[in-house]
Amino acid sequence: MEEASKPVEVYSPANSAQAFVLKNLLAEAGIAAEVVGATTADLWSVGPLATPKLLVHQADEAQARQIIAQWEQQERLHESPGDAGLGEEMIDFACDRCGQFVSFPVEMKGTVQECPHCGSFIDVPGEMAS
Repeated sequence: MEEASKPVEVYSPANSAQAFVLKNLLAEAGIAAEVVGATTADLWSVGPLATPKLLVHQADEAQARQIIAQWEQQERLHESPGDAGLGEEMIDFACDRCGQFVSFPVEMKGTVQECPHCGSFIDVPGEMAS
């Protein structure tokens, strides 16, 4: 096996949903990534059921880490100071049409939104807040 194609771990996401969001983000940059250790049950749970890992080819490691660092910085910007690092509560789920993972604030439960990946209308899971 060539050294450049050897898989290396670049990130340990908090959960499977985050792992697939990052995998898709890397794919948009032309980097093939693999998620290992993820379970479908973890996608819908509140607590961590699995310890997923995100792998890329060694040749893509530096660029992947840079993209992930930029993503982490964006995530921190979404956190409000009063949350003590908890960030805005989001709902993560897969689009029924394209299968890409999307995130919406919990305030959007029960609404219809547009998938940012394919443009189809998707129902945000949950009941609308009264």
